[in-house]
Amino acid sequence: MGGAWQHRANNIGFAVLLLIVVLTPLPFGSNRPFFWFLFSVVLGLLLLLWAGSALASREATHNIVQVSFANFRVEAGLAVILGMWILFQAMPFAPEGWQHPVWATAEPLVSGTVATISAAPEATIDGWVRFMAYGATFFLAMQYGRNSRRARQGLWAVAVAGVAYGLYGLIVQFGGYDSILWYQRWDYHDSLTSTFINRNSYATYGGMTLICCISLLTGMERRLEIVAAREGKSAYVDRLATYALPLVVGVIVIMTAILLSQSRAGLLATALGFMAFYFCRRRRRRQEMRRKAERERRSQLREGEDRRRRDRRGWRGIAPLALAGLMLIVSIISGAATWTRFDQDAVGDAGGRLAIYTATLSAIGDRPWLGHGLGSYRTVFESYRSLALFKANVIDKAHNSYLDFAFEAGIPAFLMLLFLFGRIFYRCLLGIRRRQRDSVYSAVAVAAVVILAVHSLIDFSLQIPAVTILFMFLLGIGFSQSWSSRTAQ
Repeated sequence: MGGAWQHRANNIGFAVLLLIVVLTPLPFGSNRPFFWFLFSVVLGLLLLLWAGSALASREATHNIVQVSFANFRVEAGLAVILGMWILFQAMPFAPEGWQHPVWATAEPLVSGTVATISAAPEATIDGWVRFMAYGATFFLAMQYGRNSRRARQGLWAVAVAGVAYGLYGLIVQFGGYDSILWYQRWDYHDSLTSTFINRNSYATYGGMTLICCISLLTGMERRLEIVAAREGKSAYVDRLATYALPLVVGVIVIMTAILLSQSRAGLLATALGFMAFYFCRRRRRRQEMRRKAERERRSQLREGEDRRRRDRRGWRGIAPLALAGLMLIVSIISGAATWTRFDQDAVGDAGGRLAIYTATLSAIGDRPWLGHGLGSYRTVFESYRSLALFKANVIDKAHNSYLDFAFEAGIPAFLMLLFLFGRIFYRCLLGIRRRQRDSVYSAVAVAAVVILAVHSLIDFSLQIPAVTILFMFLLGIGFSQSWSSRTAQ
């Protein structure tokens, strides 16, 4: 009875986690305090549910599949240190020499002012809540995603959500509604943004869902190998067309939506993410073929059967080529506006962002160790605004997530965060190399890292909750599946 309860609790917890991942893009990418606070509370409750079932499993005969703490203790330690530092920035008991200079000017004006390291302690607390929610998403995805069935359900849920949001964006775009849900759109009138406000944020989100669709599509080849062996090439093509058609349509929908977003950075990051996924799967396929060849040599298969196997492997090579050709055709048809923006706006955008980067670097140099406080960019940057940025109304982000975090949390915390993600990324690469099955989840995680790492160089998609929650979800599953069943416990 106890084991059955734990199993149901984990199924419920994973289902709620999937709902969060799927629904966060709906209210403007959850980039509003009410929505991200609501999702943060639900994620906290899910953590309590998982902890309760995990503790109960120690006394029950039914063991819930999970990743042992020994396998991620370094990553957990780094995350805890970062969380404590962000919270400490907003606390009123920092040493006097660590307090932000803004409080020296505010104290004579406002009685009872409490000085902190952060120039905006309330915003820092909000940022800490989001940081903890992202960590909870990764942790829950890592624990629930150890089950291969749940991991596959996760990819399907993300793929279906990506198609749904892409289709909604296409309906709005071609229907001429110029709205986001039931609100009149106030920016990016000529670009597809789906339920997001910013086109770049949607393009990044769409890129990750596109990778999930492609991973499911390419994974179908393995399941159809038996059909090809028994019934021949024509049956393979028929079955592939029948079962893969919904995913092919999904790839077309998402790819078209990304192109119509007119996001140059989003398109480039998605293309690089696709290349990373392709090379990861290609390396995996080569390893599998070498193992097959070795087994065939040991078992001394007949020459005729060897020939049929080689023919089938060659036939299977048509699928990735067809997929690449399809994506190229969609790019040519739907991407005219995006290609135009590469020529028209590149110089102007580069000049404005360079001015922001220069001012941000100057602010980092003033407080390199302590930072200005997570979430304080909008408050502090006004004092560093140059004449080149005088016409801009409000600048609340650096348009570079790396500079933004170093500005707010300090260089040591920024390097610690890079090291944390570097370890997770390396672990996923090891999973692709070492795992004989289920390595596709690590490949999806690697592609997601590439997409976000590239796009964060010139924009702020990681600061949109819906994008980061999806990213942490895919990263958690990929990290979890990088361990073999023997070493995960």
